Order: sequence, then C-alpha cells, then structure tokens
Amino acid sequence: MIKKVILAIVIVLIMGGTYFLFKNYKEPPVQVLDEYLKNATMEIKEGTLTNAGCTIIITDTEKEEKHTYGEDYDIYVYKDDKWEPLNTDERWYHPIGILPNKDNKIQMDINWEPAYGKLTPGKYKLEKKAAVSLDGSNIGNAKVETEFIIN
Repeated sequence: MIKKVILAIVIVLIMGGTYFLFKNYKEPPVQVLDEYLKNATMEIKEGTLTNAGCTIIITDTEKEEKHTYGEDYDIYVYKDDKWEPLNTDERWYHPIGILPNKDNKIQMDINWEPAYGKLTPGKYKLEKKAAVSLDGSNIGNAKVETEFIIN
C-alpha cells in the first residue's frame, strides 16, 4: 500500500513538474538572416494584381545553397510613414518547401482574400520567408519582399 502511495506521489510530482516546465514554453525566435537572400528578388507578375490577390515570381540565383520557400506570407500597409502589419486570424497554409526551378524561379498564385479580405486603396508590401541552409543544415529564415499599390 505504501509503495502505491509513493508511486502516486512520484507520478504527481513528475506531471506537475512537467506542466510548470512547459506551461510558458514559447518557440525560440527564428534567426532572421536577410543577408543570405541578397541574390533573391520577388516581383508581382504583370497583369495579375487585384485587391484580392496576385501572382508572384521569386528569382533566387544563389549558387552555394538553395533556399526553401513556403506558402506563407505577410502583408503590411504603409501608414503614417511606416509599415504596419495587417492583422488576420486566418493563418493557414500548407507546410511545404518549394525550391526554385532550373531557371531559378518560383511562381505562386496568392489569394489573400480569405485571410485579409479585399485590400482597400493604398500602398502595401508582401513579405515571404525562406529557410536558409548552410552545409545542409537549416540555420534560420530570411525574407524577400515586394511593394505594390492598390488603386
């Protein structure tokens, strides 16, 4: 009987300790390494920009290491002489990695209406992140961006 009580106390202590250890756990911030994307650009394909989305073309001519791009993105609006992130509760995307093709390009259709709604007239910035790898190991993220105007 005493062994069962001691075992129960040990289990409670382990569970409680684990709870307190992880209850305030936050993912460590990902190191932003923008200097690693100096050979990457992003542009909006001509004729595709609407207030609900666009097609982007990323050109990444990095020779040493390939960068992996995801479907996720952020949109910022230019207000009061600074960039402010647009708020959204809809943060969904497929966690996939996309590599540039043999021409060093990635083309993606982006429909931001489900997440941000239709954009009102103004100046905006679209930002995408890329995983940066050195010697085959992911060491952080970098971002590539493009600005656009909705009339």
